[in-house]
Amino acid sequence: MALLLLVGSTTLVAQGNNVRLDAQINWGEEYTEPSGSFLSKVVATQGEGFYALREKRVTGLTGELPNKIYLEYYHNRKMKMLKSREIDLRYKNKKRQLEEVMMLGGKLYLLTSFHNEAKKKNYLYTQRIDIRSLNLKKDLQMIGEIDTRGVLREGSFDYHISRDSQTILVINKLPNKKSEPERFALRVVDDNFTEQWQKDIHLPYDNQNFSIEEYRVDNAGNVNLLGILYNGNRASYKGRPNYQYIILSYPAAGAQPQQYKLQLRDQFITDLTFRIARNGRLVCSGFYSDVGTASVKGT
Repeated sequence: MALLLLVGSTTLVAQGNNVRLDAQINWGEEYTEPSGSFLSKVVATQGEGFYALREKRVTGLTGELPNKIYLEYYHNRKMKMLKSREIDLRYKNKKRQLEEVMMLGGKLYLLTSFHNEAKKKNYLYTQRIDIRSLNLKKDLQMIGEIDTRGVLREGSFDYHISRDSQTILVINKLPNKKSEPERFALRVVDDNFTEQWQKDIHLPYDNQNFSIEEYRVDNAGNVNLLGILYNGNRASYKGRPNYQYIILSYPAAGAQPQQYKLQLRDQFITDLTFRIARNGRLVCSGFYSDVGTASVKGT
């Protein structure tokens, strides 16, 4: 497969204030990807280049094996790969699961997990990556563990990095009965993976009519979850506007959680996302329709 890399934009003129935004486009040479591999993520930019994560599907006699993982470094202007290194996910003859590769405070980190079937626990580890050689350092550190009845049902981790890249939210679902509200573990750590606070939460609504869509952490460590509350069982939704968006906010200081019901006076919100501004305010954006319909009339 051939891959084309580019950086840049074009010349834009903002109407009204006549501001010109100029950027030069740099095209790289055509690059042939290794067979069976694909770029799954651009991790971060630093200096004159950027880091990217490559995965390669591997098939053995017993079927498909876990992907091979490579970290690559490309030059920004030349659009040329300068270095590639396979990341070994084995540790003491045990295969770890890739969770994430991220850059925090100018440092590269590998996050992996290991599911212990005997103890019914899933462990989360962090490990530094040398930014020059792309080799793994020997500072493997366990930063979390959760009980699980099965790794495919519970026990997986997810993440969000704050706007200033100094705070990370680690979130995972906890075991619960089907008829009960979902439970999550929230863990907020700094850019050295030192825990700032953690809390197990019960969602305030039944599992059958409430679902989490997004989660974000701000620079101060406050956590916000965006969810959809259905008027009735969510499985019965068939294009009818029977839902509304709600943000659940969990302050870092240990104050009581807050709940924000997002509504418009004369319109129905059909789709929504949110971000956290520099001043910490929540900024929502999405689509709306007329009340009683679920089409798109405007933004």
